[in-house]
Amino acid sequence: MRVFLHEMTHPEVSRKAEEGAVVIIPLGSMEQHGVHLPLGTDFLIALEISRRVAEKTRSIVAPVLWVGFSKEHMAFKGTITLESETLTMVLRDVIRSLASHGFRKIIVVNAHGGNDAPVRSSVLDANLNSDADVLYVGPDELSSFLPQRLKHELEKSMDLHAGVLETSIINLVRPDLVRRSQPSKPKVKIGKHVLDVLDLAKDKPALRASILSSVLARFDELSDNGALTLSDPLSHWDASETEEALEEVAGKLAKIVEKWKLTGKAEGLKP
Repeated sequence: MRVFLHEMTHPEVSRKAEEGAVVIIPLGSMEQHGVHLPLGTDFLIALEISRRVAEKTRSIVAPVLWVGFSKEHMAFKGTITLESETLTMVLRDVIRSLASHGFRKIIVVNAHGGNDAPVRSSVLDANLNSDADVLYVGPDELSSFLPQRLKHELEKSMDLHAGVLETSIINLVRPDLVRRSQPSKPKVKIGKHVLDVLDLAKDKPALRASILSSVLARFDELSDNGALTLSDPLSHWDASETEEALEEVAGKLAKIVEKWKLTGKAEGLKP
C-alpha cells in the first residue's frame, strides 16, 4: 500500500480524496542535534511517525516540510531557519493546496518545538478559513503518547534536545547516522535557580521548555555541544524498547485519527 503522496499519480490522489482519506503533513527542522545526531533529526522523526500512522489508517503522507523556525540554533553551522511568518505562510499554502483538491481532513505532525507557535497559528487560520478540518499534533502531544515509564525517565533527565529520546529513534530508523565515537553528553550551562524552577515543572515538559526559552533562547548558551539533557544520549533505549515506544505513539494517534475522521465542522453545532 502506497502512503507517500510523492509516489502517487494524480488519478490515484483523486481517488484517495474521493474516499475521504486523511493527509498527514510531517514537519521538522534543519538544525544541530549535538555532535552525534544529524541535522535532519526532527524531520526524520516526524516522517517515521507519520508513515506508521498512515499505514494504520490508510492515510496519505505529504512530502516532509524539512525546514522550520530554528533561530535558537543558528550559532551551530548547518542550521537553516525560516522566519516564523514564512513558516506560517508556507504551511498555510500547503494546507490550502490540499484542501483545494478535495481533502477535508489534514493532520500536521510536528517534531520540532521551535515550530510550535507559528504552526498553531497556521492551523487556526486553516480551520477558520478553509473547508478542511486540520488537526495539530506537536512534540508535547507526541511525548504524551509514550509509555509512562519512559516519560518519567525523560522528565527526570530533562531530556529536551538531542537526548535519549531522539537518539533512540534515529538509532532505530537510521543507525548509520548516529556518530558513536563522539562525546555526546553535553555540559549543560544552566544556573541553580533555573534548575530549581525547572524542577518544579518536572512533570510538565511544555512548561519546562517555556521556562528555558524565557531565560536563555540560544542553545549555545545552554549547552557546550548543542544537546540539552542530563543523560548521556548514547545510553539510549535498545531497538525493541524504541520500537515499542514508537508503536505506542503511532497506535494511540491512529485511534484518534480514526475517530476524528468521522467528525466535521458542522458537528460541533449539534446539541
